[in-house]
Amino acid sequence: MTLSVFRAALEACSASCGARHLRWGPGSGMAETPLEFMSIFNARLYPSRSIELEAQELDHAFHIGMMLYSWNRAHAKLFALFKHLLNKENEELTTGLWYTIKDDSSQRRMLAAVVASLSGDLKYYRQPLLWAIKAMDAIATYRNDAAHAEMQLFLDLDGSGQFFSPSDFNKSELIRRLEEKPVSETWQKVCGDLNAIYNYLNHIDFSLRLSAHRPLTRRPSLQSVRIDTAQSQAKRRRAKLAVRERQRQSSSV
Repeated sequence: MTLSVFRAALEACSASCGARHLRWGPGSGMAETPLEFMSIFNARLYPSRSIELEAQELDHAFHIGMMLYSWNRAHAKLFALFKHLLNKENEELTTGLWYTIKDDSSQRRMLAAVVASLSGDLKYYRQPLLWAIKAMDAIATYRNDAAHAEMQLFLDLDGSGQFFSPSDFNKSELIRRLEEKPVSETWQKVCGDLNAIYNYLNHIDFSLRLSAHRPLTRRPSLQSVRIDTAQSQAKRRRAKLAVRERQRQSSSV
């Protein structure tokens, strides 16, 4: 790089950063050499704390916020049920135990162990709660994608526009998930499922606190994941047997 090009680059950088008062060279009264200039320049600048987002980036940030908000709300309700089922008289103990576990997946495993041990009248809540825990486990993949995936704006090959896509600094399976399904559409379904799970858990919590084992609301019909239960597995087996029987009858005609 020639000295004139270097000088032009520094001046352009200085002007763009609002540091037009910085000068270098003999007689400038500040820096005599390029290296001395750069030391002064860097000392007077700080990393920017602001960020400018394009419309697509703002939309994605909104979906991330909604996903994490809905997830945190539903997971907090699991914690409330854990406290009530394990030892509702000693919240300090149950709170300390819950937050000793650092990841929410292990917290759900701990709650599942408590739920599986329910006896007496509380057995009424065993299957509904185990289903909700299983649903949260299935949705956790989408939550983790929202929390950890880096997205970037890329230029189309012909330069006609931009598209928003996961960067190469993500796991390959995460990139595949985000590219195969429209993020906004999928995450809206996930948020809806999380809100439905929260309301379902809230109904269970209310019933527990009243000690009124009244009929619970129906389990939510989830749109983002499929949760296998003993009933759904039996239903699919019956459907497969019915198809085989029709095929056998048609082949024998």
